[in-house]
Amino acid sequence: VGLIQSQTAFKVSSKMAEAASKRPEVVGQVLNDIGSNDPEILNSVLDIMETEKLLESHAKVDVVPKSASYMLELSDK
Repeated sequence: VGLIQSQTAFKVSSKMAEAASKRPEVVGQVLNDIGSNDPEILNSVLDIMETEKLLESHAKVDVVPKSASYMLELSDK
């Protein structure tokens, strides 16, 4: 029974690793399809993905309006 469970666990972990390795390819293809059909939607999706990564990182973010006509000195303070 232990050998069967071990073999089953190995097969499951192998399939999970195989699926995980295909994910970037699948996501990339979907993003390419979206971009070729509607670049505005692609840009929105990429903006959302970037925002999610920033939120996950808990990094300090300084937001500067696009209309700002002055230079800011950014520091690690």
